[in-house]
Amino acid sequence: MVVVGRHRDRPRKYLPDGRAAGIHTLPDAANHHLLAYPLPASGGYAGAHPVVRHRYSRLVDGPHDTALDQILGSGDPATVEQKTVDNELKIEETIAGFRRAGLNDDAIIRRVFSAEYEPDAPGAYYSHNLILVGGQTFDNASRRYRGFFHDALAAIG
Repeated sequence: MVVVGRHRDRPRKYLPDGRAAGIHTLPDAANHHLLAYPLPASGGYAGAHPVVRHRYSRLVDGPHDTALDQILGSGDPATVEQKTVDNELKIEETIAGFRRAGLNDDAIIRRVFSAEYEPDAPGAYYSHNLILVGGQTFDNASRRYRGFFHDALAAIG
């Protein structure tokens, strides 16, 4: 069995009797801090887990985001719908407005990922989204990470 989530913060919620005996837990102890939201209390973007920094790169380093390049650089309507392009351009303008107002990387992240979306609060999405499409193992060379589901399947065998 594999449990992915805030098992250390809320063991009675996520683990039988609050114990992980016989259960593989993710993220592991060394990577549990990646669930800090929106940024670690003891630091900012620079001190965040590599997977989190990668996921925030759209906000703080959009010009180097390959997905954004594919969306905005495609002139093929069969590849990218115009509505998607228009939405991305609005996001880019919003981020540029934050920059013009003097917000740094940490301030932009905290503004976009506000406390109203705190993990485990009603309507929260961050930790669930990260667990579904995130992971704890990041490869700097390829700029890719292996998802929790891959790790869970490997643990199960």
